[in-house]
Amino acid sequence: MMDNNLIIGLTGPFNCGCTTISKSLEKNGWVRFKLSDILREMCKGDRGELQDQGNDLRKKDIEAGNNGGILIRKAFEKIKDKIDDNNIVLECIKNPSEIMELKKRPNAYLISINAFFSKRWERSKKKGEKDWGKFEATSERDKNENLITEYEGKSFYYGQEVQKCVDIADIAINNSINYKDEDRIDSVLFNKISHFIAILKSPKRMIPSQPELLMNNAYCTSLLSRCLKRQTGAIIVINDQYVISSGYNTVPFNETDCKVEYAGKCYRDKKFKEILDGIKFCPECGKSMLHSHSLDKSCTNAKCKYYDKKNFLKKSFIYGKGLDVCRALHAEESAILQSSHLGGGISLEGATLYTTTFPCMLCAKKIIDVRIKKIIYIEPYPMREAFDMLDKADVKIEQFEGVKAQSFFNLYKKYDI
Repeated sequence: MMDNNLIIGLTGPFNCGCTTISKSLEKNGWVRFKLSDILREMCKGDRGELQDQGNDLRKKDIEAGNNGGILIRKAFEKIKDKIDDNNIVLECIKNPSEIMELKKRPNAYLISINAFFSKRWERSKKKGEKDWGKFEATSERDKNENLITEYEGKSFYYGQEVQKCVDIADIAINNSINYKDEDRIDSVLFNKISHFIAILKSPKRMIPSQPELLMNNAYCTSLLSRCLKRQTGAIIVINDQYVISSGYNTVPFNETDCKVEYAGKCYRDKKFKEILDGIKFCPECGKSMLHSHSLDKSCTNAKCKYYDKKNFLKKSFIYGKGLDVCRALHAEESAILQSSHLGGGISLEGATLYTTTFPCMLCAKKIIDVRIKKIIYIEPYPMREAFDMLDKADVKIEQFEGVKAQSFFNLYKKYDI
């Protein structure tokens, strides 16, 4: 590719607006390609069947010794004659293996498109898809299928993992636009992505925005976490610029983290396994249970809802309990508590919380109680109960938009070393 040409991959939750953005870029001369088109050419069926077949393609690719990025490779085979002369936009990235394959090309970046779940549901209804249960199931499947295969002693996730894709995106764009402005959505989104394309084409010429600087501060803080599952970080800011406290998910003072205490095993996983091991018969139909993988079970009765891999017992019987069982303080809790150690405590009333994940119910209650008035987050799948509680308490909720930690330094630093 030419030095100024770009390859952009788009990821995000179901109905977030990836298609709207890719079509806008196509109208402005970009070569657009949907990974789902590859699936339709190779496979047949409805949306769910195509997703299953896409998962199977990634699994077979991994087990053949590749990285699972087969759909990206197939896309580039189709557009190889256009790569040297055009910018490329690839839509529908669903798995980190596809990002790995994408990033093999020069000037390749991943952009996540995020939108409130309420906005995504509105868009579904506009398209005539009015089955809430189906929408919720599709959205949940997009988030994290947690399907694992083994190759040469290593574990690989081959299902849809949009949560992870959004986590490792280079840039985040907020598409929670009201439908009363529907006629302006195309132009608004194109203007947004045009701003970030300018940064990608000419790095080191701009300076970060204040929200970008602060969110990346939260990301840097998350690196202190020794959690075996996910590192999260949060900072609390007053007057929109002064950081007064920070936190990350960690065990309480003088406690030993799971890596040491449980020989590299997650305590929460240990408790989940104990609970599931105790369930010998299906609570729905009474038939015997079968371990689907190490931390879940399914029913042996093909007619039972728990026979379906989408309805594992853990989702129904341990929902919410996982947060209670975990030994760690959450990043938001840690940041709130840290302020109490400073000179008799600092008032957090009116402050803003930047967090790399959306607060859970436990943290939401604390945020409301200390009078924090604004939350800026990236998490594409916020806990709806926590979202509603914060919204009712008049806490302003805002999705982050800007350059993320993965590319922050490279795009904004002013000199080469």
